[in-house]
Amino acid sequence: MQDDSQVLEQHGHWLNAAKPYIPHWAEGYVDPVVLTVWIVIAGLLLLAYFGGRQLRQVPEPLQNIWEFFVETIQGFCQQIIGPGGERFAPFIGTIFLYVFCNAAIGLVPGFVAPASTLNTTLAPALIVFFAVQYFGFREHGIRYLKHFTGDIWWLAPLMAVLHLIGEIARPMTLSLRLFANVFGDDTLVLKFIDLGGDVLHAIWLPIPLHFPFLFLALFIAFIQGLIFIMLTSAYIALAVGHDEDDDEVSSVETQSCTMSSTESS
Repeated sequence: MQDDSQVLEQHGHWLNAAKPYIPHWAEGYVDPVVLTVWIVIAGLLLLAYFGGRQLRQVPEPLQNIWEFFVETIQGFCQQIIGPGGERFAPFIGTIFLYVFCNAAIGLVPGFVAPASTLNTTLAPALIVFFAVQYFGFREHGIRYLKHFTGDIWWLAPLMAVLHLIGEIARPMTLSLRLFANVFGDDTLVLKFIDLGGDVLHAIWLPIPLHFPFLFLALFIAFIQGLIFIMLTSAYIALAVGHDEDDDEVSSVETQSCTMSSTESS
């Protein structure tokens, strides 16, 4: 496995310029991926603070953007989860912003997309896993265990094992899908940047061959965030809903997986 210094050199990370000023004892604690995640989180917190600091009847542009985003996420949650789904909008909206920004920031020169590393994509997937169990127990209490055992008592041990495997597979599929797509997009952009450099060296003509793929990568980052919250909303709906809603929610989950497979291919 390559160390952080090799990763920095390959990606041209902006932290390379600051390396001479980092104390020797602190070099092992400075991880470019983790640092980029904290930069993303700090940026989102600042945007949220300035967007909601002084709410006005006639909103300013930043407040207007946040209001549009909140209303869109609330409508999305109501559509996927059902009536009352808007109470999950803060959680779903936060997950979307985290996933999208950590996938899209890799398009900024000097930054590495944290979503192109499995450790970063596994973090929101695990949060979703534990949040879904919490929402299920909060909604149904101890009766939520019936979700794992089923209605037939003598099949309960087998059904519990099968459902537990399915629950554990969810964070794995969420994290692997996001990691593979973002890593592939970033690799494609980097390869075309290298190819543009070879063209410049050969004919002394700067041709930004990677430029069209930047828009494609930005679109895919949005799609990955959308698929992530669609699946998250489907999992929440299965946990807090009732038996009559399971078929509808399962169809949403199937459509999300189909969309992800089509986009990956």
